[in-house]
Amino acid sequence: MPDPLAAARVAAGGDAVLDALLTELDRSKAQLKMDQVAAPYYIEYRVNEVDEFQTEAAFGALRESQRVRYRVLRVVVRIGDYKQDSYYNQGMGETNILPLDDDPIALRHQIWLATDDAYKAAGQAFTEKRAALKQFSADLDP
Repeated sequence: MPDPLAAARVAAGGDAVLDALLTELDRSKAQLKMDQVAAPYYIEYRVNEVDEFQTEAAFGALRESQRVRYRVLRVVVRIGDYKQDSYYNQGMGETNILPLDDDPIALRHQIWLATDDAYKAAGQAFTEKRAALKQFSADLDP
């Protein structure tokens, strides 16, 4: 069975953002661990790149012209398993701004920071979720 990450690297075709995401995903799967916190079973990256252009004209004359570009990274890290995981409250992901200049070191740094924050938040959310669920568990023999 072929490795899906290897296939994704080939499909990326040298795209700097996708290469940085795949590299950090590999690193996070192998090394993202803390004492007393389970390793993640699910990591999701989503990047939205926005290129917005606005103009305003009046009576045939240009009054305003503005271009805005930015990249937004959303990272979701889940701890636990498919039956019960950390997707609760602050464990619903982290959002960060990515640099526009395709520098692999800068991209990987921001991705790593967002992944680390999401992992720590997932650990906290998982603890809170289990505590909240204990309040509602029914004891069969009170």
